Amino acid sequence: MRQPAKTPPSSLAARVHHLLREWRLWRDLAAVEVAEAIGVSATTLSKWEHGRNKISLEMLEKVCVLFGCDLATFWAGPPKRKDGAKRAA
Repeated sequence: MRQPAKTPPSSLAARVHHLLREWRLWRDLAAVEVAEAIGVSATTLSKWEHGRNKISLEMLEKVCVLFGCDLATFWAGPPKRKDGAKRAA
């Protein structure tokens, strides 16, 4: 399993792309699982995560529902476990 990036990006768009991947990894979901759940292709999700395309607010809200968070919580990033790991228990 790939590890999340160590330092989050500074621009708003780059931070959203970074957080998409962080949350997906924290929830231990494959890109194809997230893509299917929100009704897009795995290629589209990959483009969002890598900053090649921007995600719409409507799609970001679908992602938040899937991850079980609101936009404010999404923006704060996935919670850390007590042992410091970022993956869900």
